[in-house]
Amino acid sequence: MGFVFLMCFIPSHSLIAQSHADCISAFSICELKTYHVPAFTGYGNLNFELSQTDCLPSQFKETNSYWIKWKAATEGIITFTINPINDNDDIDFVLAKRLDGSCSNLEPMRCMVSGSNHGSSIVNNNCLGATGLSINSVDDFEKSGCDFNSDNYLKFLSVNKGEEYLLMINNYNSNEGFSISFEGTASLKTYDDCSSTSQSISISDVFPNPVDDVLNIEYISNQIVATSLEILNVFGKSVSMVTQSSKEGMNLKTLDVSNLQSGTYLLKLTQGNYQLVKRFIKH
Repeated sequence: MGFVFLMCFIPSHSLIAQSHADCISAFSICELKTYHVPAFTGYGNLNFELSQTDCLPSQFKETNSYWIKWKAATEGIITFTINPINDNDDIDFVLAKRLDGSCSNLEPMRCMVSGSNHGSSIVNNNCLGATGLSINSVDDFEKSGCDFNSDNYLKFLSVNKGEEYLLMINNYNSNEGFSISFEGTASLKTYDDCSSTSQSISISDVFPNPVDDVLNIEYISNQIVATSLEILNVFGKSVSMVTQSSKEGMNLKTLDVSNLQSGTYLLKLTQGNYQLVKRFIKH
């Protein structure tokens, strides 16, 4: 896209900085796999880090943001899919190339800012929920609002060896989290802190959703360990919990939810200190 923006460094307001909410504290990844963020609140210390870029509206600021970084070890292509816990959340993102190893000189490569048409009672689901980079998409940018031809995905990324990229993900609707699944032909270099970011479990599917009587949970574990599956109501109160020994690889657990009242619930999977949360609806 051939343009460079300089970030504005503005003092923090009353919000407490969260981990990975700023470019300087971006979450490091070293593998193309699935990563999970159960929740993210606030914009960290710097609210207007992307306000100068031409690919976003001039009034753009971070609300609930999360930064991810990676460096290419080989050339190839990279795609990713961001799946919000709440399918109705408006997730935006900016993908930029780091030009000099700092956070003050980034080149925007992809800009996703489509979402709800503000001021309209009509909700276009094409611009809400899952988003990312697709092998089938051809556009580098989707503007704010939701045009008739918007599909909430942008073109895949071609990378060269040694290039470093930063991805800022922003949730406009809530502080609920997301999963992001990376795929592609490129391999990534290893950061020193990657060992601290590896995840032991990932949710593949929760179905049917909405559910009547039996909820199926498919999840992948990279270790043989006890896993708790807990259902919480919208107020965060636990309504049921079971624990099972997970095997390495794909696991399937069925839960009887026939006694639950109709409404929205959260499914929480826990392994040690790591937790995943997925929303589901009971008919």
